[in-house]
Amino acid sequence: MRRWQLLGALGLAAIAVAGCGSSNSDDSGSASSSSSSKFSGPPIKLMVSAPINAQAYGAPEIIDTVTAGIDAVNRKGGIKGSKIELETCDNGNDPNKSAQCAQQAVKNKDVALIGSYSLIGGSGFYSVLEPAKIPTIGNGPSDPKDWTSPMSFPVSYSPQAYVAAPPVAMAKAGCKKIANFGFEDKAYDPYFQFAKAGIKYAKAQWVGDSRFPSTTTDFTPVVAKAIKDGADCGFTLGPDQSVPGLVRAMQTSGSKMRLGGLNHIGNNLSGMGTKLDGSPVAEPSPDPTLDPAPDAPAIMKQYAADMKADGKTDPKLQTLQGFSQYLSVPLFVQAANTIPAGKVTSAALIAALNKTDFNPTGVAGESNFAAPAPLKSAPRIHNYTMFLKIVKGGKKVLQAEPNQVDLSSLFASFN
Repeated sequence: MRRWQLLGALGLAAIAVAGCGSSNSDDSGSASSSSSSKFSGPPIKLMVSAPINAQAYGAPEIIDTVTAGIDAVNRKGGIKGSKIELETCDNGNDPNKSAQCAQQAVKNKDVALIGSYSLIGGSGFYSVLEPAKIPTIGNGPSDPKDWTSPMSFPVSYSPQAYVAAPPVAMAKAGCKKIANFGFEDKAYDPYFQFAKAGIKYAKAQWVGDSRFPSTTTDFTPVVAKAIKDGADCGFTLGPDQSVPGLVRAMQTSGSKMRLGGLNHIGNNLSGMGTKLDGSPVAEPSPDPTLDPAPDAPAIMKQYAADMKADGKTDPKLQTLQGFSQYLSVPLFVQAANTIPAGKVTSAALIAALNKTDFNPTGVAGESNFAAPAPLKSAPRIHNYTMFLKIVKGGKKVLQAEPNQVDLSSLFASFN
């Protein structure tokens, strides 16, 4: 696995041939072949591709969240009278299957992919989308092609900021001297680079890296090195399964060291609960909820309403990845509504998107595709905002305001 694909894995494998289907929804949000007489314009065909059946890093909930968003648009009359017809395709987290999904989109005359994601297979999309000049809107930017392709319009997060932001949350929670924990594998070198940059940005002190083989089960020596280096906190760069061992080693060391980090902390909450209390975390958005507070961001309220309207209330569907891909729908609507009625084509969408300034206040950072990107080596990524959280009572909560950090200036300095 390439190092940048590994970097994408921080944001949260192949099996059989990718399966494609379609979802044409009526006003109730359920699949239906009922009349579309209320729509006055030609249909707009889109595809959402996600790893539905995957051996690793599956995210089938993306289909549910994107579908709920599209159903809501259709209930309101679609795009200037045109109904959106949404096709789904299982990419299995595999480049070949991702390419098959893109080929199916071309065959079906879809004007764009929307909310699509393939953690270790994203490169497969672009081998087909670029020659066909079909955009992918609100895609999860886990592959370097997501960062550079003119067909890519990601809005949910920057993988670079995903790694650099946790030290900011840690410093805000009182950490002053931070050690980094992660694999010995050189593929992890970029993580350590960005982690150290985040520590410096947060005005904390980096005291060293404590690296370990992937086969490690006893983390006592790993933690002992960090303590010897003077660390009061440790930043875990993963993997998920190292978190219990790191916490256990910290607790038995007699030190008051705390563990902070990425999604690896949240992914262990169901098993560790309050044992992770005090752990600072940075993530690309507030945690999605179907019961937003009265003062919650407007897009979070819309997400909750759309999911409820479609009957998608299973807690397993309320994930950060699903919510990140849901943001593709308001981005598409914003761009498509600038195009004359009945004229939404791939070319028209690309032109409109390249003039779009998408700012989902309170749930993600701004993505202005008309402006230069902060990091020249990632010209398609504009959102470097992360949300600062901490574990309390076994749950992640936002830290006291300000609980957002925009790392655009940090990564502009990398140019």
